[in-house]
Amino acid sequence: KIRDGCDEIKTNADNLSNPQEADESVIDDMLLVAKFSQECDDGIKTIQSAVDSVNDEHSREVLIEKLRILMDKSDLLKFATKGSVSLTNAVAIEENLQKLTEAEEKIDMLLKCTDDDDQREREGEPVNIEMIKAAQSSLSSAVISKRDDILSQALTQYAIKMLSATPKDAENQLRLKKHLERLSSLLKKRYFARGRRVATWQDSDDDDVTDISNNILKEIDENILQESKAHLSLNENALKTLITPSDSLITGDLKELHSKLYQQIQKLSFMIGTVMLSCQKQESLSKSLHSTAEAVAETAGIAKAIKEKDIIQGKRIEEATKYLTSTTYDLLVTSESVSQDLHKPESRRKLLDACRALTEALNKFAQASSRADKATRDSEELQRNLQLHQMLLTADQPTCALGYADCLDALQTQGEVIHKLNSDEPMTRAECSTTLRYVTSAVCASAEYAAHSAYLLSLSEEDEHAAKIGFVDKPRLCNVIDNIDKVCTKITSSRHLDEVKAMEPILNQQLQILSEVVEDCANKIPEEDSNRIRENYKDVKTAAEDLKQEMNAHATYKEEAILPRSTKLLNALQTLKSSINRLPSPKIGKSQEMQQQATEIMDNAKSLLQDTSRLVNKLTSSEDEVLTWVMYGTESKRVIKAYEELLNIIKNKGKDRQLLQASGSTMEDQPPKSHLETQIDLINKWLRNPACKNDVKTNAVQAAENIIDMGEKMCEDLKDVEKEEMQTVVVETKELLNECSVKYQSAKASLLLERIRELKAMIERGVVTRVVEEFLEEQPLEDFENIHKETDAKKREFLLDKKIAELLAQLARVSRTAQFVSDTSTTPIRQELLKTSNQVELLAPSLVKAAQDSVRTQDDQAIENYRKLVMEYAESLARVRELCDRAVDPIDFAQAAGETMARIKEDCKNDPKKSAYTSRVIIRLGNRVVEASLSNANVQKDPELQQTLAEIKKSITAASNTRTDLANEIIRKTEEVESALGGETIFQKEPETDQPILAAAHELHAAVRDWSARDNEVVAAAKRVAVLMAQLSHHMYNDRKNELIATAKAIVAKSHEVADLARKLAMECSDLRIRNNLLQVCQRIPLISGQLKMLTTVKGSTLGKQGTEEDQEAMNMLVGNAQNLMKSIQEVVNEAESASVKIMSQRGRRLRWKRRNYY
Repeated sequence: KIRDGCDEIKTNADNLSNPQEADESVIDDMLLVAKFSQECDDGIKTIQSAVDSVNDEHSREVLIEKLRILMDKSDLLKFATKGSVSLTNAVAIEENLQKLTEAEEKIDMLLKCTDDDDQREREGEPVNIEMIKAAQSSLSSAVISKRDDILSQALTQYAIKMLSATPKDAENQLRLKKHLERLSSLLKKRYFARGRRVATWQDSDDDDVTDISNNILKEIDENILQESKAHLSLNENALKTLITPSDSLITGDLKELHSKLYQQIQKLSFMIGTVMLSCQKQESLSKSLHSTAEAVAETAGIAKAIKEKDIIQGKRIEEATKYLTSTTYDLLVTSESVSQDLHKPESRRKLLDACRALTEALNKFAQASSRADKATRDSEELQRNLQLHQMLLTADQPTCALGYADCLDALQTQGEVIHKLNSDEPMTRAECSTTLRYVTSAVCASAEYAAHSAYLLSLSEEDEHAAKIGFVDKPRLCNVIDNIDKVCTKITSSRHLDEVKAMEPILNQQLQILSEVVEDCANKIPEEDSNRIRENYKDVKTAAEDLKQEMNAHATYKEEAILPRSTKLLNALQTLKSSINRLPSPKIGKSQEMQQQATEIMDNAKSLLQDTSRLVNKLTSSEDEVLTWVMYGTESKRVIKAYEELLNIIKNKGKDRQLLQASGSTMEDQPPKSHLETQIDLINKWLRNPACKNDVKTNAVQAAENIIDMGEKMCEDLKDVEKEEMQTVVVETKELLNECSVKYQSAKASLLLERIRELKAMIERGVVTRVVEEFLEEQPLEDFENIHKETDAKKREFLLDKKIAELLAQLARVSRTAQFVSDTSTTPIRQELLKTSNQVELLAPSLVKAAQDSVRTQDDQAIENYRKLVMEYAESLARVRELCDRAVDPIDFAQAAGETMARIKEDCKNDPKKSAYTSRVIIRLGNRVVEASLSNANVQKDPELQQTLAEIKKSITAASNTRTDLANEIIRKTEEVESALGGETIFQKEPETDQPILAAAHELHAAVRDWSARDNEVVAAAKRVAVLMAQLSHHMYNDRKNELIATAKAIVAKSHEVADLARKLAMECSDLRIRNNLLQVCQRIPLISGQLKMLTTVKGSTLGKQGTEEDQEAMNMLVGNAQNLMKSIQEVVNEAESASVKIMSQRGRRLRWKRRNYY
C-alpha cells in the first residue's frame, strides 16, 4: 500500500509537470496544482494508515520520519498554491477596482458634457420608463451573476442609458448624479469586502457581500424616479433567493452530488415551461418564479459542494452557474413584464427568447457538470429543447413576422433537413448524433412556423392582408436598434481614438441593416405611422453622421466632442424604438372555425415534436457504433410522416382561407421565355413523354427543325473553328432527330436533347457576337458628300452604285441580326424589334431613291430630301441597335465587346492611320456596353449596381477627352462592367479575420478570375459559386435569414452544374488518371453542397441567437463545409483544364481555356 500510494503521487506529479493540453490561463495552472495538492493529502492519509500497521518499530519510525517530510512538502505546496490563487484573485480585484475608477471618470465627463441644444430640445419630454427598465435589468444582471470583469462597463452603459432617459432639468440631473455616486460607492464596497475574504483564503462570498449586493439592487430599483420602479413588486422574494447563498450543508460523495445535480437540472427544465404557462395569473406566476429561483439557488449550492471535492470541474461549473443565475434573473424580469402586456404580440417573443436563453444556459451547465459521455449529454440536451418547445407552443401569439406563404416556404425548407432521415447511408455515432441535432433543430423550427401559421389563420378578416404579406418584425427591429446602441455605448466607453475608429465599420454595418429593416417596416404599415417611422429613422441617420464626422475630425480622442453626439444618437434610437413599440398589433378573430383550424395545426405540430422525442430516446439507447436510419425505420418514418401531415394541413388551410395562391396562378410570376426557349420546351414535352399525342410530336419535330434551321443560317456567317463546331452539332442533331422521329430510343432522345441545348448555346453566343460587330459602323452612307465632288459622270455613277450596294448589304446584315435577336429574346422586345426592323427595311428604298436623285440632279431640294431621309434612317437604325443591345444578356455582351475591342486594337496597332478610327469604335462600343447594362431589368432593381455602372460611364466619358492609352482604358472599364454585373465587386474588399467563409470565396475567385468565362461554362459557373458564397457570408453576418437560405440553394444548383459539366468532360478525356481524378472530385461536390444546404437551414434557424452552443457548432461546421466546397470546385477547374487538352472526340463545342488580358 505504501509503495502504491507513493507511485500514485509520483504519477500525478509527472502528469502535472507534463500536461497533455495547454492551459488557458495562470489561474488554471494554479488550480491544477491545488488539485494535485488535494490528491497528495488523500494519498498521505492512505500511506499513514499503512505505516501505522507496520509491526517492526524501527521500520515504522523510519517511515514516519519520511512521511513527516512528505507531509511538510505537501503542506508547503498547499500553502504556496493557496497563496498564489489568493494573490491572483486579489490582482484581478485590484484591476476591476481600477476599471471602476476609470468608469467613474467617464461618468463624470458624461454628466458635464450634456449638449445645451439637446437639453433645450428634450425639455418637457416624459421619462423614458422602458429605457430605464432596460438599463436597470442589464446592470442588475451583472451584479447578480457576480461578473466582476464586466461590472465597470455595465455601470458605464447604465449611466449612459440613464442620462438619455432622464429629463434634463437641474433637479433630475442632480438626483441622477447622487444616484450614480451611491451605486459606485456600493460597488467599491463590495469589491473591498470580497478582497478581504480572498486575502484571508476564504470563499469570496458571505453574508456581508450578499447584504451589499442586496443594497446595490435596492439602489438600482429605487432609482431616482418613483415611477420607474421596475420589478421588485412581484419577484422580490425570488430575487433574494437567487442571490442569497444557501445555508444548508449539502453532503455526499461526488457520485451522489452529481446525481442530485442531475435531478436539479431536470427540475429546472420543467420549471422553465411552468413559468410560461403560469404567466396569465399573477399569483401562479409569482409561485413559479420563486420555485425557479429556489431551484437555481439549490443548484448553485450543489455546484459549490462539488467544487470542494473537484477543483477543476468545480471551476467550470462555477462559471456555468454565473451564466445560469444571470439568465434566470432575465427570465424573472421578462416574465413580470410580459404578464403586464399579454395583449402585445412581441411580449410572447420576449418571453420565448428569455426561456430559450435559460434553456441554453441550462444546457451549458449540464455540459460542464455532467459525467456522462457526449452522446448521452447531447441526447439529454435535445430532449430538454423538445420538451421546452412542447410546453411553449401556442397559437395565441406570432413566433415570427412572415406572411402565410413565406411561412409555408420556410417550413418546406426545414423539410429538406428532416428528410435526411430517409437516408440509408451508414454513419458513425458522432455523425448520427450531429445529424440528429440538425433534424431536431429543424423539427423545433417547423413547430414554430406551424404555430405562426395557426396564429395567422386565427387573425380577424380586417387583418387578412397582414396575414398574407406578414407584419412588422418588431423584435428584429428592436434587436438591430439594441446592436447599434451597444456599438454607440462602446464608443462612449472608449478612451482612445483607435478604439473609437475600430467601431466605425461595425456601426456602418448595423446602420445599413437598420435602413433595410425600417424600409420593410414602413411598407407594411399605414401611411401616418410610416411617415413617423421614416422621420425617426432620418433623425437616427443624421445623428449617426454627426457622430462619425466627429470621430474622424480630430487626431486624438476628444470626449467633450464625441460624448454629446453619441448621447444624441442614443436618444434618437430610443425615440425610434418607442415609435416601433407603439405600432398597433393584428387582432384575433372570434370565429369558432378559425380557432378549430388553429387547434388542428397545433395538434399536428405537437405530434411532430413527440415523435422526434421518441426517435431521440430510441437512438440514445442504441449501443451500436455504426448506425443507419433504416435501423430506426419505425421512429424515423413516423417523424417524416408527422412532418408531411403538418405541411399538408397548413397548405390546405391556407388555400381554404385564400391566404395562398392557387398553383396555376404562379405561372404569372415566372419570367417570360424567348422564342428559342419555347421551341425547346416543345421538344422537351415530346422527348420526356414519347407516348404523347401526335400533334405534340409534330410540333416538337417542327420546333427542332426551326432550331436546326437557325443554326444553319448562323453557320453561313461564321468562320474557321466556330463554323466547324456548329456544323458538326447541326449535322449530328439532324441525324438524331430523324432517328428519334422514326423510332424512339431513350438514349438517343437524351443525346438529342443535349445536342439541342448545345446548339441553343451556340446560337445565343453567335447572336451576341453579331450584335456587337454588326453595329460598329454607326452612320449609313458615310462620306456620301464626296460623290458630289467627283466631276467625271461615269465615275460618280460608279461611286453611287457602290455606296448603295454597301447600304443594302448593311441593311441585309442588320435585318438578319434583328431576326436572330428576336428569336432569342422575350416577347416585349421581340415585337418591338421586329416592328422597328421592318420600318428600317421600308425606309431603305426611299433613301436609295433620294440618294440617286441628289447625285444625278444636283438639286438643292433633292439634296435636302436625302439629308432628311438619311437622318431618319440613322435614327431607326440606332433604335434597332439599342433594342438588340438590350435584348442580349448584359454579361455576355460585355465579354464579347471586350474581345472585339482587344481584336480591333491588335489589328490596328501597326497602322497609325487607323488609330483614330479604332478609338472612335472602341469608345462607342464601351458606351453601348454601359447603356445596355443600365437598361437591364435586374440592374434597375439594384441601386448600388446602378451607381457603380454610372461611375464607370462617367470614367469612360472622361477617358474620351484624354489621349493617354485610350483603348486600354475603355477595355479595362468594359471588364469592370462585366465584373460588376457578375457581382465580383464584392471581392474588392479583403475579408476580415472573423469572415472565414468570405475568405474561402476569395480563394476560389482568385484561382479562377484569370480565366475568361466566355466559351467556358466551368469557369463561369465556378465564378458564380464564388460570388454566391461571398453573398452567403454577407447575409449571415447581416441577419438575413430568407436571403441566406435562398443563396444556399443557388450555391447548390451552381455547384451541381459545375460537377455535371466536369463529369461530362471527364467522360471524353483519354487520360485515365486525369479522368479518375476529375470524377472523384465531382463525386464530392453533391455531398458537400447538400451538407451546405442543411447547415445553412440550421444556421438560418439560429440567426438572432448568435453565441449559443448550437449556433456556434453549426457555424463551425458551415465554415468547414464552405471551405471544402470552394477547394473542391477549385480542384475541378484545375483538373478540367488538364482534361480539356486530351479530349477523344473532336465533335461539338469545346471548352476554351483563355487567359484574360489585363489592360
